[in-house]
Amino acid sequence: DSVENTLFSGCVFNSNLTICDMSISADIFDCEEDAKSRISNLTILSSVFKSSLKLNLMKINKLCIEDTEFESKFEIKNSVINILEFRNSNVEKVFDSFESEFEKSYFYKSIFNSFAGFEGVKFGAVDKNTEEYQAKFIYTTFMSFSNFRNTKFLSGLDFENSNLKEQPNFLKTIISPKNTNRETFRIIKKSFDDVGNQLEANRFFVEEMNAYSKELIASDGNYSEKIVFFTNYITSSFGRSYIRPFLLLVLSLCFYVGSYEFYVAWYQSNIYILPEPIHTIAKYLNDGAKSFLPFSRFIQERRGFEFISLIFYVLFAIFTWQIIVAVKRHTQR
Repeated sequence: DSVENTLFSGCVFNSNLTICDMSISADIFDCEEDAKSRISNLTILSSVFKSSLKLNLMKINKLCIEDTEFESKFEIKNSVINILEFRNSNVEKVFDSFESEFEKSYFYKSIFNSFAGFEGVKFGAVDKNTEEYQAKFIYTTFMSFSNFRNTKFLSGLDFENSNLKEQPNFLKTIISPKNTNRETFRIIKKSFDDVGNQLEANRFFVEEMNAYSKELIASDGNYSEKIVFFTNYITSSFGRSYIRPFLLLVLSLCFYVGSYEFYVAWYQSNIYILPEPIHTIAKYLNDGAKSFLPFSRFIQERRGFEFISLIFYVLFAIFTWQIIVAVKRHTQR
């Protein structure tokens, strides 16, 4: 069947509307700004839209598009759609969903050959952090520029299996980490790295590491990697915080000075004598510390306290390096 004229203008569909096996050469919906069209469920199957399709300013409970070709522009602007399913369908020209709301969205094996705009779109819902409300782009291909600027993914995002010919724009995007995997954050981080936006890249680097920490917690083994990873998180939040390593540096410095003063007072008082085995071990460790060339000249005056001094100097070096890295990541990376 073929349609060449506008069929629906400001209509209210209390039941379902299905478009199946049709070739459409006209904008069948005429949505005026003063009257939003309402459709309970709209299903488009195995059809070809030779003219633009505009589902702007509409309220739709469920929009299901499957095995459909859009040879011209496809718009879903300023619309509210509770459930959006977009399967095995291709858009040849511009796709624009400016400032729409999709509570549940699922894009699967579809191709956007031209500009794909999701600017200002709200995906998911507040306080609904289950996978059911996660925005999914499964095997979705973007052959040109895709824009997710100022978009909110309130229930998480799955972008792991998307195919990108150009880097997408996720500037000022809010993404809930609850249902967002590490690979999604890595893709977004790389998109900012490639355009030289280091500050945003650092922000998503932290999100990537937080997602990785969840993977480590759920995995078995790799205990040494877990220790290094979580130590990095505790000391500087993966280089995001310079306040945390600075405070740790000050606290460790105060603890070291207090410990050394206590040791000097105890040593000079000569009241307590260490048992012979402990004394032998302490002497062995102190002699070894004095042989550690990078720090030997700093601890040579800490007689009897060399090994503990070495431990603290290593901590001082680590915290200092963490501060430098964090400061650099707040300026450049």
